[in-house]
Amino acid sequence: LSRADRVGLVHRLRELHEARVRALQERLDADEFDDVYDRMTAEYALGLNRWAADWARAAETRVAGP
Repeated sequence: LSRADRVGLVHRLRELHEARVRALQERLDADEFDDVYDRMTAEYALGLNRWAADWARAAETRVAGP
């Protein structure tokens, strides 16, 4: 892949995880869960997607570099 294609790929990955973070945060803020385990799963997914968005943000910078 060209540098531009690599940057675009990682950028789309970051956007995907950021969108998931927003959706999960909205769900957690609404606090409409059937049980504690359903909420825990959403909390886990939120943390995982935050990490992935941060990783992709850093990777995007590295890939775009010299």
